Amino acid sequence: RLEMMKHSFESPITYDNGLVDWFSTGTTVATKKAVSMTPGVVDRFGAWWHREPIDTNDFEIDFAIQFEGSSSPAADQSVALWYVYENYTAVFDERAAIKTRDWTKALEEQSLGLVGYRQKFDGLGIFLVVPDKTKSVNPSVSGVLGNGATEYTLLKDIPTSDSKKLNFRNTNEPVTVRLRVSPKHGGSIVASMKLPDSDWQEVFTKSGVRMRSGGYVGLTTVTGAKRSSAVLNTADRVTLSNMHMFNYDVSRVGESGGVGD
Repeated sequence: RLEMMKHSFESPITYDNGLVDWFSTGTTVATKKAVSMTPGVVDRFGAWWHREPIDTNDFEIDFAIQFEGSSSPAADQSVALWYVYENYTAVFDERAAIKTRDWTKALEEQSLGLVGYRQKFDGLGIFLVVPDKTKSVNPSVSGVLGNGATEYTLLKDIPTSDSKKLNFRNTNEPVTVRLRVSPKHGGSIVASMKLPDSDWQEVFTKSGVRMRSGGYVGLTTVTGAKRSSAVLNTADRVTLSNMHMFNYDVSRVGESGGVGD
């Protein structure tokens, strides 16, 4: 396998080592220790997207992420890893969102109501969701293949019926998520998670599916809408420590030049 260096980083990430290749918006900002996706405050949104597509459909994505918060986070706090066939930077109107001064409303107005991206998405989403459908704290991981036509709603369709229940919150170190996409043997998708001091656990598998190359990779997170009770107006602070992407098709580089060449 070959690491795709333009799609990989270790914190701290700066303009000297690849920050220019990534688009961040909302509350997401690269700090000296990690990429801070969202703070522990409700009604916040963060996004971290690569500006260029990948030129392979035989790849792996590994990233380390941490959720830190109280025992009563907001009722719809979630993070999503995306591999989709749309350039997020071309569709998100950051200026309009800032003027709205309400992230939940701003995302809905731009048809980005599913953890900060489209409810009718074309590609793959891996969802780390803190509540279950009853809005109780019950962290889980779900995988969904989108066809661009079917609409998905958080806490209605996601978590999915086959979601994997794993408590990834308030760990002493970041948890690691791995997504492996392969075109071999009819195609397969496998997502796994590793909690600190634990073995890898599969959280989503799908066979007989060949993803196309040319997709964009990104992470989005929402901390949940405000509630009437002040007790419920807390949220998890979410930080991204690193991301590494690997190309298993040795006949091609897997990523193009451009942006930060």
